[in-house]
Amino acid sequence: MAHVKDWQIGAAGVIGCAALSAGLWFAVVQPGLVEQDHRAQLRTELASRRQKAEELNTNLVSAKAQLAAIQNELTASPLHLSPESKINQRLAAINELATENGLVFQQIKPGTSADAAHFKVMPIHVEGTGTYPACTSFLHALRDSFPDTAVASLDAAAQPGNATTSGIVFHMELTWYTRK
Repeated sequence: MAHVKDWQIGAAGVIGCAALSAGLWFAVVQPGLVEQDHRAQLRTELASRRQKAEELNTNLVSAKAQLAAIQNELTASPLHLSPESKINQRLAAINELATENGLVFQQIKPGTSADAAHFKVMPIHVEGTGTYPACTSFLHALRDSFPDTAVASLDAAAQPGNATTSGIVFHMELTWYTRK
């Protein structure tokens, strides 16, 4: 009977060791392995995010350099759009330019401004008289003096009752590009 008890004690010891081993496996080893896998995934994700951050930083540096170059170009550009609030000064300057070039304005009036993507557009209606050479001289001077102003349309006709001279009656639609 002592022999059977030794066997039972040995079996109970093996079962106890197996149970203890299984308990240690499920309580310590398996959670450790899961945690190790999770950390490996986190390290992979961190490496991926660092690489993405480096790419974004490179793109940011490039974009900042492009912005600086564009800002330098804008600063160096002779064309600077004036605000719409300067309409009275612009009308006076255009009228003065016309007088200097031998034109007489009967009417000069602004229209309603319209928004564009990066600027505003202000139409200016002009009616007057002068000679053909004076009109061409005015148009050249307008382009040189006000590069932010374009001629949208020009209608010119000989002055009524004055067919022997070069006098004309004109109607112009100018477009003034202003700052938003």
